[in-house]
Amino acid sequence: ASLEVLGIAGNRNITGSLSPRLGRLTKLRELYISETSIGGSLPEQIGELTELSYLSVTGTELSGPLPATIGNLSNVQFLELGNNNFNGTLPSEMGGMTGLISVLLYGNRFTGALPSTIGGWTNVATVDMSKNSFSADSGLPTEIGLWTNCEVLAFHEAGIGSSIPSEIGGISALKVLDLSLNQLTGEMPVE
Repeated sequence: ASLEVLGIAGNRNITGSLSPRLGRLTKLRELYISETSIGGSLPEQIGELTELSYLSVTGTELSGPLPATIGNLSNVQFLELGNNNFNGTLPSEMGGMTGLISVLLYGNRFTGALPSTIGGWTNVATVDMSKNSFSADSGLPTEIGLWTNCEVLAFHEAGIGSSIPSEIGGISALKVLDLSLNQLTGEMPVE
């Protein structure tokens, strides 16, 4: 299939689930299915869309854990998965998404520790993982200090605990840091 852009966003009456056949659209660069009533899970075949640069799946009925194959999407620059019912831990394979500029995972039910592999998102400018249920036993991984281009870092009401890593001070481009309403402890880093 030669389809490069697929957009059905804003059509609340579109229901059903994403077919594993989605993986056959290997030339797809942009996928917009936000604000639809599509449910089920994100199929593991999403990892076959290696040309994808924009994945917009905000405000749907999708649920379940993210497939590990999402880490194959190294060309994705904009990952918008906010306001869904995704759950489980973020797969460590997401560290392979090295092209990311914007990561919006807010408003889901993600749990567990954030994988240290996300330090590989060295081009990221915006990360919003607010309103999730990450583990209070683990905090932000120190590897986020590698996000030197990051301007917005939001983990508002994300369930994170532990102390604020001093490596945040190494994010020279940082303009917005929102760690409100979490279970953070310890001293505020001086950096």
